[in-house]
Amino acid sequence: PAAAAPTVTITGTLGAGPFTLNWTPNGSENAANWVVQWRDSGGVWRHAILDTAKRTYALPGSGATAPTQAAVAAVDRCGNMSTRPVLSLLAPTPTPT
Repeated sequence: PAAAAPTVTITGTLGAGPFTLNWTPNGSENAANWVVQWRDSGGVWRHAILDTAKRTYALPGSGATAPTQAAVAAVDRCGNMSTRPVLSLLAPTPTPT
């Protein structure tokens, strides 16, 4: 089985950025690499492949160019990728009263 997905936290202002992703590994199998994915303001998914020692990544863009979604996955030494829950970076829509 693939390495377990990490626990991810986000710092930054939802809907505006800039954003930094921070993560903590889970499970007993060590990740060989991390894959950070984000959806830019134009709707294009981008990615960065990071060394196992990294635990933080600053996403590019803020304001009108702020990313709208992000995810982090663990990749084991055989290339198997963990699940990668997608996190919304958009500001919550107010509920009409």
